[in-house]
Amino acid sequence: VDKALSNAKSALPEDTLASLKAFKDYTKALQEDVLKLHASDQKDIDLDLDDIKNCSYSGLEAKRSSMEDLRRQHHSCREQQAAMVDTMQKKCEDYNRTRKSDRFAGAPPTCSLAKVATDSPDALEAFETCLTQTYKWTAGLEPLREACHAAREELHVKADKCKKLQSRFEASACLHATKQEDTCS
Repeated sequence: VDKALSNAKSALPEDTLASLKAFKDYTKALQEDVLKLHASDQKDIDLDLDDIKNCSYSGLEAKRSSMEDLRRQHHSCREQQAAMVDTMQKKCEDYNRTRKSDRFAGAPPTCSLAKVATDSPDALEAFETCLTQTYKWTAGLEPLREACHAAREELHVKADKCKKLQSRFEASACLHATKQEDTCS
């Protein structure tokens, strides 16, 4: 356009020269706008490339690593809980089987321990005889009952721990997914 204008200044009418100058100014402004838009688009592309590269950045990797660690802890806890269920069932079955056996179900002491505070020598002797019979009778049963109840309580504590680990694992999985979506999308 510049070349055409300088060669044709004398041969072209004034209004044509004005139109060509306006066209020249328009194309120059258009070129500047295109360069600005290109620079802006390139900046957006560069930011998107950085986001793609950052999908493996340490913050996201740390979230994934934490989630995987909690997954392993929760899995291990549930395996231990399952083993504890078996142990508890065995101990409680031993207790119940023994409790219902002829040795215990058919022959509990029939004496009374009601005279525990007596001062009467005869009543005291009857109390102590009953106490000895009751002790001997329960000595074979009480350890089994205690083992069953202890195993049940240990299982309850383990189940609570596993439930808390499951909640932490699920929360970390959601946090990782959200962070990945924010970082990589």
